[in-house]
Amino acid sequence: MKYTNKLKVISSFLLVITFLTIAQLVNAQIIDPGKTQIENLTTNMQAAAGYNPISIGFVMMNLIGAVLGFLGVIFIVLIIMSGFKWMTAGGNEENVKEAQARIKNALIGLIIVLASYAITYTVFSQLPFSIGGGMPNPV
Repeated sequence: MKYTNKLKVISSFLLVITFLTIAQLVNAQIIDPGKTQIENLTTNMQAAAGYNPISIGFVMMNLIGAVLGFLGVIFIVLIIMSGFKWMTAGGNEENVKEAQARIKNALIGLIIVLASYAITYTVFSQLPFSIGGGMPNPV
């Protein structure tokens, strides 16, 4: 591959990863029919001022989810690279075995990542300071 082709591939890969891993939050006007107009106004003013009653457990779950999502992207890249190496081995047993070993290691890594996500989700959903478990949110 020429240098410009490699640069295009790398920049395209980074662009795709950027779009897959960055999530932007949009603050919309919150109107709850069960609240009075004053309560809705207070909620909207708090949102506009940046007041956010999100717990530390919620932040940690989002951070861990983002990291595990990035590891999933790495898994896909490893599988594609290994499949390409296997297909282009041309009968070379050493390259085939290397590709098979990489696929096996990638699958073991994926199992570890999925298990860690399941454990993290279970633990954080039961903690008192997280959303879904223990004490309710103040708002």
